[in-house]
Amino acid sequence: MKKTICNVLAVLFVIGLFYFPGISTAEVSAQAAQDFAVVNKTGADIHALYVTPHNAKEWGDDILGVDTLPQNESVDITFSRKERAKLWDLRIEDANGAFIEWENFNLLEITTVVLYYKNGKATAVVDEKLADIRGIWLGYYEDGTISEYAWNIDQTGSSTIMIQDANGGKTKSKGSIKGNNILAQDFATKNGRLSADGNKIVWSDGVVWVRSNDLIDVTGTWVGYYDDGTKSPYVWSIIQTGTVISIQDTKNGKTKSRGRFEGNKVFALDFATQNGKLSADGKKIAWSDGVVWVKE
Repeated sequence: MKKTICNVLAVLFVIGLFYFPGISTAEVSAQAAQDFAVVNKTGADIHALYVTPHNAKEWGDDILGVDTLPQNESVDITFSRKERAKLWDLRIEDANGAFIEWENFNLLEITTVVLYYKNGKATAVVDEKLADIRGIWLGYYEDGTISEYAWNIDQTGSSTIMIQDANGGKTKSKGSIKGNNILAQDFATKNGRLSADGNKIVWSDGVVWVRSNDLIDVTGTWVGYYDDGTKSPYVWSIIQTGTVISIQDTKNGKTKSRGRFEGNKVFALDFATQNGKLSADGKKIAWSDGVVWVKE
């Protein structure tokens, strides 16, 4: 059991927000991953509140200081952005020093802890952080090769999602998200697990989806230049849908190609020179035959 330290350092109390000692004003303006709220539904005022990492040997300082947390009210607890601990313990005390303790709150996955005490039983009900997984996702197989599919996920409310082929196909699925568990109910592989940073989904069949919200839009008109800097007589139009592209000669319209791009790699499937590399700003494609397209 942890020891309780009785000496209390001053804590900052501004408009109902409590901050840990040592936190800077600059840090307060940006959320830490562990920030959460405590709601008092115990039926009595809380006179002391301690929150410490699970592996700490002592409870540290009373966050409330000289203040109390009345019943039916809440307090926002804000951490330094440098804090890395995941599991935390919580302790409350009443006016007589009687205490209740809870252990192993994963504050990386919790936004609110509601404390109850009824009929001699103490309970804590938590609200999980709601991940926002809206955007374009690219698939990778177990051998690291990229899937030909790109997926768009739309999210309604806290947990309902719709997954659809981002390249305009008819394949789609309804689904849901709860914590880091994702269900795609219309897919053969229904179960996925979201990474802690919210940018990767590992499905039960081994396929991994990686978020690609910063997908560069290559739609537009492109002019070609040869190795010696001279301008090509061709001007090309690219239309993009997800990661699929269609390329067409803007002058005669007959020369065209289907294609796609993966990261900074561009593929024109119907051209003799199929492989191109997209510049970081998305305004230049260097093809494997030495021709460079520049976006107008």
